[in-house]
Order: sequence, then structure tokens, then C-alpha cells
Amino acid sequence: MHIITTGDGSKTVFSDRYQPTYHSTHGAVTESKTVFIEGSGLSDYLAVACQEERSVRVLEIGFGLGLNFLLSADLAMQQQTQLEYVAIEHDPVSASLMCKLDYAKWLVHPTLAENLQKWLEPLQTLAPDSPARQ
Repeated sequence: MHIITTGDGSKTVFSDRYQPTYHSTHGAVTESKTVFIEGSGLSDYLAVACQEERSVRVLEIGFGLGLNFLLSADLAMQQQTQLEYVAIEHDPVSASLMCKLDYAKWLVHPTLAENLQKWLEPLQTLAPDSPARQ
């Protein structure tokens, strides 16, 4: 795996194992906001849930680099809405790789990225064949 800077200045990873990049080379953050946050209606759901004082649930198949999660959690925190987020990932990336992507600089609440990295560290021992250990 190697890191690529995309068109909007954010970073993504090229997977030597699977060949494509995790996000668009035109803009990883732009793609995540446009497709995942806006395209799914998540931003609208969070706004309505805030007004109705209820939570929003998200299921993501393919956690990838965690960018969708980070942007979703950041938006939920901005709107003071509870977010219940479940993600499934077959090949989790390493915490050290996550740190190099520097997604924190794209967040209003950059500590989200730091906390995610800390959460990923113990998972690396669970799957000895995963890219997180390579």
C-alpha cells in the first residue's frame, strides 16, 4: 500500500493487493462528502434527528480508511446528534497508516481521528493476515 495525495489535497491509499485506490484520486474528502454524506441523505437525517432529539444509525459495509466514519461522526458532533455507527471491514488498515493520512485536519473535531487510531491498534493483533499487520 502506498499513500497518494488526491485532487482536493486529501490523501488516499493505493492497494497493491486489490489494485485500485480506496477513494477517488480527484478528491478523497470531496468524494466522501458528496457520495456518502450528501448522496445518502445522512446530513439531512442528522439535522432532523437533532430537532427530534433522536439518534441516527448507519451501517457501512467496507470501513476502508475510516474517512466516511470520521466525516459522519464529525458532522453528528457539530449538529449535537447521537450517531450509532456500525462498520464491517475484512482487511482493516493499520493505525500507523491511518495516522499518515492526516484526516484530522479535515475535521472540526480532530480528536476523532486520534481516537479512531487508538481504537484500531488492538485490532491489529486479531487478524494476523490483514494488511494492518503488513
